[in-house]
Amino acid sequence: MTEPASSSPARARATKHGLWPVTRAVAYAAAEAILAEQDGDGRIVPPDRAQCELVVDSFSHTMGGVSGTMRLGMNGLLGLIELLPVVVVGRPRRMSKLALGDRIAFLQALEDSRSGLLPMLLMGVKVPMSLYAYEQGEPLRKTGFDRASTVATANREPRVP
Repeated sequence: MTEPASSSPARARATKHGLWPVTRAVAYAAAEAILAEQDGDGRIVPPDRAQCELVVDSFSHTMGGVSGTMRLGMNGLLGLIELLPVVVVGRPRRMSKLALGDRIAFLQALEDSRSGLLPMLLMGVKVPMSLYAYEQGEPLRKTGFDRASTVATANREPRVP
């Protein structure tokens, strides 16, 4: 598995993956649904596989650098999202096994839920994944950002007063 292509110091320190194999599959399925787009005819276009892998790798590496309690909580959150389709949209399948269109409908139902808890469960995953998805390269350029990366470089030269 390749390292994320970002020079973020936090991810550089993270030497292990924080997601379990099962929850990594859930994260990939969620990333694919979050990043999917529609073409001019209204058909769902899945995102590039490499982009999804980068997002999940970055997310997993970041989780590898946090406390065990935080890692356990995030893996538990992803596990819960995996099991919720039967409750939220009445589909007796795990989220990672749903077709892309059904995953999108499920995540939309979570986001639109009248219960405050369900949208917050989704935001705990959607926000960090979206940040990783749009922090560099072509996806970042699509947002209108004028640099190649959101990573700032420190000016190490001394300033003359």
